[in-house]
Amino acid sequence: MNKEEVQRQDLSTPPQQYNESGVSHQILNKLTCGKQILIYLLCNGQSLVGMLDTGSTVSLVNSTSLDLKDMYQNTDKKFTAANGGKVELLGEQEVVINIQGWSFPYTILVAKGLDTNALILGTDFMETHKSV
Repeated sequence: MNKEEVQRQDLSTPPQQYNESGVSHQILNKLTCGKQILIYLLCNGQSLVGMLDTGSTVSLVNSTSLDLKDMYQNTDKKFTAANGGKVELLGEQEVVINIQGWSFPYTILVAKGLDTNALILGTDFMETHKSV
């Protein structure tokens, strides 16, 4: 699957799996595109695609990806993108990230104008939750 095929896919609805009793369970579906690993998740109850990014030291989301109602807290943190460009941070937000039934309370950075709508899960999140 190439990058264009991944971008054309409707990633807003995670696939479903049913057990013997007919109960539906959201399954972790991993899409790989180049070096990107994308997963389905819920963030504050909202379906999103998460990008596991071992090259990012922080976890962040585009301000337009989540309905945060501008309730994020100001931050004095600075962040530079991999391409060397500055990322405009609007603040920090406490969220609950749910991945395949596991809930992870976490503070993410909220950025303006990211070139992705995915929730970027950086090494900070992975180290905190012992996943790297």
